[in-house]
Amino acid sequence: MSYKNITFENKDKTVYIGFGKNAEKSMTTLTKATLEELDKAIDEVTGLANSSQAEGLVLFSHKADCFLAGVEIDLIASLNSEVEASAGAEQGQTIFNKIEDLKCPTLALVDGICLGGGLEMIMSCDTIILSDSPKTALGLPEVKLGVLPGFGGTYRMPRRIGLPNALDLILSGKMVKAKKAKKLGLVDYVMPKERLLEKAQEYLNKSRPENKSFKDSIENLATDNFISRKIIFQKAREKVLETTKGFYPAPLKILDVMEEGAGKSRKVYLAKESKAFGELSQTEQSKNLQHIFFMTDASKKLDTEGNTIKRVGRGAVLGAGTMGGGIAWLFANSDQNPIMKDISVDALNLGFKQASKVFSAAKKRKRLTADKFTDRMHSIKGQLDYSGFGNVDLVIEAVVENMDIKKKVFAEMEKQVSEDCLITSNTSSLSVNEMSQALEKPERFAGLHFFNPVNKMPLVE
Repeated sequence: MSYKNITFENKDKTVYIGFGKNAEKSMTTLTKATLEELDKAIDEVTGLANSSQAEGLVLFSHKADCFLAGVEIDLIASLNSEVEASAGAEQGQTIFNKIEDLKCPTLALVDGICLGGGLEMIMSCDTIILSDSPKTALGLPEVKLGVLPGFGGTYRMPRRIGLPNALDLILSGKMVKAKKAKKLGLVDYVMPKERLLEKAQEYLNKSRPENKSFKDSIENLATDNFISRKIIFQKAREKVLETTKGFYPAPLKILDVMEEGAGKSRKVYLAKESKAFGELSQTEQSKNLQHIFFMTDASKKLDTEGNTIKRVGRGAVLGAGTMGGGIAWLFANSDQNPIMKDISVDALNLGFKQASKVFSAAKKRKRLTADKFTDRMHSIKGQLDYSGFGNVDLVIEAVVENMDIKKKVFAEMEKQVSEDCLITSNTSSLSVNEMSQALEKPERFAGLHFFNPVNKMPLVE
């Protein structure tokens, strides 16, 4: 049997299934065609294993730095009903159940990105080995698209790393590097990527190492206790409500599925998971989050050959305070050396305080070095006049919500900027059309409303 999207080789009674050899994109994903081929391939492996013609299965990627970046987002977006979406989730669950039920040892060799459906797939294997490459990272980011892992991720992850750690990863959608994944017990071994295939046969029949620390063992015992488990879910739900204010259904639905499914059989649990995936996939929040993903992805392709666009070299924000400081942070974080103007030193100080707060949090999480923190804070120029506005490409107004004041500010500021500078307002309630009447060139004016806090809400309207 030949396959287009995967490779299949039975070598010395070990079947090797590889992903990404013929993929045109830099990131290999699970498409409908790939899932269908994988289903047929696993059926073939099952037959070979039952007849003793296959004594092991190895999953790997032909593409460097990417094992599988999850299910193709277009596939999720194409699901037009809860029934269709649930059926799609059930298809993936069935394939990964077949891998888990194989009568031969299974091994996943992971180098690079392994997200969503990719991680759900390797968790159905007996043993997982990661490369020690800094580009290797695992995660279940589905919550960021307003859905939940629908191919068995919410079922298998707690069984590998315990409920508290699983909730942390699934509810946040964050990624973990190889060293952290090994410490959690999510994977079994870490080694140089050059040795992955070389060591496959040796590790195929090797017993999984004991990764659990004493702390992990205590947490797992607590998870098995009904009362302790109830407390864990209660605390998780409180944290979710504090963070989302109840506006995002996905995290709460994830908690419902995982709590109601605790202790249930795989069949019963996965039925709940697929049903929840179908329900979430059709929510307004999920559709909007998918739209944000598509826009973000499209923006990365705007500078391809023959389609160059003008970039914002430097930005300015009119009005400091909490919102202005957040917008100044965004400019500085994009290396755009922003100007932050206000009419008082106190307001400027409040803006700097807001930007510093966000950068300090990033430094604390080691996502920003001390030197970079200093550089970015120093890149924000606070001032009480319009000096330098002639060199900016984009101005975002964030002054008080008063039409007369805004009109006065726009008429005054327009004289200070270049002819091709884009002028925008962060207003959330006033008429953009009415504001534009204060400008000599209203055609270069637009509304650009940021949600607060700017650093946590990747939304503008």
